[in-house]
Amino acid sequence: MKTKKLWNKTIVTILFVSLCFVSMTAFTPYAYAEDETEQPPTPIPTYNPNNFQAQTAYLLNATTGEVLYANNEHEPMTPASLTKIMTLLVTEDKLASGDIKLSDKVEISKKSWLTGGSKMFLEVGMHYTVEELIKGVAIVSGNDAAVSLAEHISGDTDAFVDEMNKEAKKIGMDETTFQTVNGLPLNGKKDVTTAHDLAILADYYIKKYPEMLKIHSTKTYTTILKHKKTIEQPNNNSLLGTYEGMDGLKTGFANYYNFIGTAERGGNRLIVVTLGSSSSSKRMSTAETLLDFGFANYKTYNTETGGTILQKLPVYKATNAKESEVALKSDVTYTINIRDEKKVKIEDRMPNYILGGTKKGDKVGEEVVLLDGKVIAKSNIVTTEDLHRTTWFVSIFHQLALTFTQLVEKVTD
Repeated sequence: MKTKKLWNKTIVTILFVSLCFVSMTAFTPYAYAEDETEQPPTPIPTYNPNNFQAQTAYLLNATTGEVLYANNEHEPMTPASLTKIMTLLVTEDKLASGDIKLSDKVEISKKSWLTGGSKMFLEVGMHYTVEELIKGVAIVSGNDAAVSLAEHISGDTDAFVDEMNKEAKKIGMDETTFQTVNGLPLNGKKDVTTAHDLAILADYYIKKYPEMLKIHSTKTYTTILKHKKTIEQPNNNSLLGTYEGMDGLKTGFANYYNFIGTAERGGNRLIVVTLGSSSSSKRMSTAETLLDFGFANYKTYNTETGGTILQKLPVYKATNAKESEVALKSDVTYTINIRDEKKVKIEDRMPNYILGGTKKGDKVGEEVVLLDGKVIAKSNIVTTEDLHRTTWFVSIFHQLALTFTQLVEKVTD
């Protein structure tokens, strides 16, 4: 009788210890390293390139979001044809929502035909697809094509301008007011913006519709006219094909020369805005100098690729495994200033064990890349197989083994 009571007491004690441990570990499943810390923003580097020949300029690392150079970036300026980036953004949004299609046929109006400045040379009564008009705006900066798109989408240009301004406010272009669909001053209407806002626009546009860069980087476009005549015109971005990685974006001219350029090298994308140059060559040399500065100081690194096995972890309360591999779910890539290369730390934040009931692909931790304590890149660490939960009775013994292992670890720390 005494033996039976002693055995019952032992079982109760084991169950009580197990339940206590489960309640403790339920709230602390991961053994993570230091917590993320808030860091003040990196100050804008001071840089005064000898070839700077513009009234205002802005250089943004689109990969990291860091501003690399800024000069009079909040000065109100006339964007001229750079306005058409917003026209294209609104058009792409309408395509994405299904309001219009690339194959839609657009009849050219007299208003479109009479539009001056750079033209696609559309003719009254002819029909062009939305796709053709988009190319006419992006490649040859057709003011007439921008009018035709606006009329097709909103009925008239004024209604389309309202859409442009709504989009501008939505994405944070607080220093911008659009009055035209193409940047061509007419009847006292003139767009006003800043280099800062145009960088916001370009960054948003490229990230939302990266496929548009294929069009923006096209060097020429041919418009089909009446009687099967054609006219071929060049893209005014003279850095296409001459500057490594250049694949966009737009030139503009009113009383001065403007440019939004973007280039990518080794996974690192930069966006440059120059406004107020006295010639086309000066705006391009300024942009080129700034891009050179950016690419010389920044580099993209890859720590691991998705699927890489990191290690094996002990498994408890599972029927089919005593240990199991964990892996990275996706690539870990980050871009930093080369001066900060030695400051980077990589941590695998994961638990000391895995429990039964975990499915293949479940997140069990993270690999994080830190710079000065701030996470700049990360990827989930996931399981590589299903771990089937064992019975409650066997779980008791697994829990005892787990408790013993952790006690030993504490003693040996």
